[in-house]
Amino acid sequence: MSEKLDSVRRELHAKLNEADKHLKDIEASANSANEKVKAQLQAQLKSVETKVNDAKARAAAADARMKSWVNEKKEMTQDAIAQWKSQRNAMKLEGRADRSEDYAVAAMQFAGAAIDEAEKAVIEAVVARMDADAVA
Repeated sequence: MSEKLDSVRRELHAKLNEADKHLKDIEASANSANEKVKAQLQAQLKSVETKVNDAKARAAAADARMKSWVNEKKEMTQDAIAQWKSQRNAMKLEGRADRSEDYAVAAMQFAGAAIDEAEKAVIEAVVARMDADAVA
């Protein structure tokens, strides 16, 4: 695996672990539903919203790169790739590999943004449930 892919994979893994920890903390906090916990969750929500807004820009750029690769890939037939291999056209094969790696990185960045958005949604749901439970 290339260094670029490995780096982004580690980043995505860390993001998943961080989100998992936050969600476990939120679940534990929700079980002791009081105003202090709610205030802490709302503060955490502000932090996550900032992270989500930053991630949206990266996700939009990643989405554009992914769409570009999908369009390029349509033009690359299996016959053309086989021909590059048989002709030992390293330049075209390297370019294809580089673009494939860029696509994988973009897809992982897009997934990371989705993780941030999911974390925000969970916090919002917990706060909303606390509000509903408070008046029930």
